[in-house]
Amino acid sequence: MPLARAVARAMMPRLVGYGWSPSKITKWLAGHNATYRRITMLADIRQFRNAVIFGPRVLDYPGNKIIPKSLLSEVNLTRARRYKMVGMGKYTDVETGAVRYRHLSFYGDTRLSKDEWAEEYERQHPAGACIPGSEVTDIQILLVEHNKGLDY
Repeated sequence: MPLARAVARAMMPRLVGYGWSPSKITKWLAGHNATYRRITMLADIRQFRNAVIFGPRVLDYPGNKIIPKSLLSEVNLTRARRYKMVGMGKYTDVETGAVRYRHLSFYGDTRLSKDEWAEEYERQHPAGACIPGSEVTDIQILLVEHNKGLDY
């Protein structure tokens, strides 16, 4: 099951990018033996669809302005937090200068600008906390999700 989900999640960005409906995606994945629980699969498809729809808009939005409600993807978060930020972190090794990139996701309760959320992440995760011997040199916010059950 975890392997089938990993394979399906690897294919989903492209399938969603084709403009396929969730029904067509699930049928196509079933034909390629990459199926798992339907409810979980639909949640994954929704997540990738939101990334395709809202991701480019969030990337193009200025980093110093508070992100408007129209750029927030509405989801049911598993945690009782208002916002989930998804991004990419650039980590630089202190000794060698080697650069590594890492997928980030973190939660917050106040709507801020992308720059302020990046600063908050750096405060919560000091140098060497995620990757030993390295520090965060850049964070790019790719997607912001809002919990449907909570106000803005």
